[in-house]
Amino acid sequence: MADEIATAGGTAVLALGDLMTADGLEAVIAAAGQSFGGIDILVNNAGGSDSGTASGWFETPPEDWADSYHQNTLPVVGLAQAFVPAMRECGWGGSSRSRRASLSRPMPSSAPMVRPMAALTI
Repeated sequence: MADEIATAGGTAVLALGDLMTADGLEAVIAAAGQSFGGIDILVNNAGGSDSGTASGWFETPPEDWADSYHQNTLPVVGLAQAFVPAMRECGWGGSSRSRRASLSRPMPSSAPMVRPMAALTI
């Protein structure tokens, strides 16, 4: 994707980090801030669940629900807290959570993943 943006005349910088850890989240925030002085548009497209252990709404253990909730909400909150205040201050910008088709018709095994995502889609 970065190559396509550069080929089209734009600038793309990869900001890699594990958004489930404070260090990884800070690395991504720092990379975006250093490269561009901030961002104008934030698209959260990370998340998921361990579908190998998720078996359905009633069968999935509470620990898996908690892990999925943390994986699908905390990075979104951390990135929004880092970038949205500056967007508000300059009067421009936006934040979006990528919405998946599975939110409207989730498979039983994806229930722990899509419920936290749906809460962020409102």
